[in-house]
Amino acid sequence: MKSFAAIALKLFDHNQTDRYFLEPATIVLEMMHREARPLKARELAELCCMERKVVDSAIRHLREDGAVTSPKRGYWRVLE
Repeated sequence: MKSFAAIALKLFDHNQTDRYFLEPATIVLEMMHREARPLKARELAELCCMERKVVDSAIRHLREDGAVTSPKRGYWRVLE
């Protein structure tokens, strides 16, 4: 599995100084932006190379912050 740092380098600007300290929710949100379609938590876990529990927790935090919504049961998308 890839590390968070490797994923962060692919997702974000290489000049970003704190790229190794990204929260899982930030990585999940960026991946959802890139995919631009509703995704299941399982799909996000595979795309982000994270455990499903970590992705579920990230989605819960993003939902509480109002950053994501569920268009249908089990799928998540970014709010615009």
